[in-house]
Amino acid sequence: MVDQVRAAVDARIDGIILPSFQNNGESILKMAEEGRVPAIMINSGLLYADHRPRMKYKYWIGSVLPDDEKVGALLIQKLIQIARLRGSRQVDILAIEGNPREEPSIARIRGLNDFLRHETDLDSVQVVTGNWDRETASAQFIRYYRQNPEIDVVWSANDQMALGVLDAIRMLGIQKKIIIGGIDWDASIREKIEQNLMQVSIGGHFLDGAWALVLLYDHLRGFDFGDEALNFESPMVSVDKTNLNSYLTILSLAPQSIDFSRYSKTYNPALKIYRMDLQTIADELAAKKGGVELSDEETAWLAAYRNIRIGVDPAWPPFDFVDDSGTHAGITSDYVRLLNNRLAVKMAPVSGLRWSEVLEQAQAGKIDVIPCIIVTPERSKYLRFT
Repeated sequence: MVDQVRAAVDARIDGIILPSFQNNGESILKMAEEGRVPAIMINSGLLYADHRPRMKYKYWIGSVLPDDEKVGALLIQKLIQIARLRGSRQVDILAIEGNPREEPSIARIRGLNDFLRHETDLDSVQVVTGNWDRETASAQFIRYYRQNPEIDVVWSANDQMALGVLDAIRMLGIQKKIIIGGIDWDASIREKIEQNLMQVSIGGHFLDGAWALVLLYDHLRGFDFGDEALNFESPMVSVDKTNLNSYLTILSLAPQSIDFSRYSKTYNPALKIYRMDLQTIADELAAKKGGVELSDEETAWLAAYRNIRIGVDPAWPPFDFVDDSGTHAGITSDYVRLLNNRLAVKMAPVSGLRWSEVLEQAQAGKIDVIPCIIVTPERSKYLRFT
């Protein structure tokens, strides 16, 4: 990684986005400083808290980092809540840390300990090192479980180690329902949460690189984010079975599925602050996808019939009407707008018609859809009601 950065600096690269992997962040920042290349740190920061962007290293222009301490506390809070809902009064906890010499692991354990300081109903808490590795975490769980089979909660500093715990449980044939949580939103955790094998995952920082690229792009074009902040906190969300559906689109994120230019001040000069909001992105992706799975036949039909003629009642507020500007308005218009967005079709009103004329044209096949209409036996002869 250091060699790659050195070659990039020598090639006069425009900018560097980097994590501090195995504490190599400062070495890279030194090279960026020598080459006068702007650098943004993501995902994992420097081990030393006294180092800040634009101080010792002027070309370290900012960071996009998760609040790992908060994340560690949130994970154990969620796991204990689930244990309480299941009726457990005393809780036995196994915590599997990552690399104890790296800042993300140190901060997540610190958050865990800070939260547990206020918990009184704990039988035991044991911290073991998994080194971010699935197989190592599996072996650690087996060793600890043989010493203490009362364990009922496993806090894991990343999802891969949580998956290692599931491997160990399957290997040992354990029937007891152990509550397991991790961090990262690993691609495979969706299935585990749906099957209730794993209860919680906290994530969102997989987008750090995208946010950093927006900041770097704007910085290079004269929009310096330093007026707003130098350190941006990654949006992080806890996902469990109750809210999994809200984040399915973002959990199964495909490359290039988000247009991040909409978050850039270069493209949107009126933008006052950077909006790093996971819920907004999840909603946009859901709308883009349509929120439904269409069959091949349905998709083909929509492709052939994108321009759909609709008939509206010009004077039936608040449900359906035409406003003073001649625009389709009312509750119905909102549904039409949503369907147009989610299905990528163009349902548009046939304008200038009275309600009686709308019915006549529908009967004659000159209008395809009436979005809001009361069912009557007469209308059922020529309309197919949903």
